[in-house]
Amino acid sequence: MAMKITCGFGRVGVRETKVLGLSEEKRTTKCVYGPGQGHMQRYETFKNIFGGGGKENQLSFENFCESVTHIGKVLNSWSRSRREEKVKFLEHFSLDNWEKLDAATKQEHSIVGPCRACLLDHGDLWNFYNKQIKSTWVRNALTDSVPRKTQAKRTFAELQQEEASKQKKRAKNRKLVDDIVRSIQDAQRTKNKDAEVAFADGIPEDIYRLAEEV
Repeated sequence: MAMKITCGFGRVGVRETKVLGLSEEKRTTKCVYGPGQGHMQRYETFKNIFGGGGKENQLSFENFCESVTHIGKVLNSWSRSRREEKVKFLEHFSLDNWEKLDAATKQEHSIVGPCRACLLDHGDLWNFYNKQIKSTWVRNALTDSVPRKTQAKRTFAELQQEEASKQKKRAKNRKLVDDIVRSIQDAQRTKNKDAEVAFADGIPEDIYRLAEEV
């Protein structure tokens, strides 16, 4: 299978070319190109939006037409129980958001073939679409098309993020423990009888241990 459009922005862009080449009047009446109609105009519109980046980022008309069929099939058969994911996917990879990207960021995306930028920077939302592809072989091919080294970088980045989150939670717990200890010590200094009885043997070590368990 030739890897055609795997970039999330490119996929949504293919969908949007259904109306981008139409007049405002036809858009408001929900008139769109029918099957097999207007593909050349849609192709030219797509190239105007995503055509930069050199020959390796150029999509042939034939591959564009195949992508129109495939992407339309995936979006139209999207699981009903996953409609919210579809909305998030379309909104995140909208052409409005594409236009907000600077030139350097756009260059990181591969409209043709494996898109590492989508995997590394938009992995969760990018996979909303991939999960809707019926063919297990195609889904696996999407993953395998990205070098293991790149996938490892993503995994390492996720681990770093997870560890940073744990460290933040531990710091919050330590502050909470410090506040508790301070309250106990204040109560002991004021000869609070309940505190004297409860903590006669000192502050339980479990309080400190639990702060580190995240």
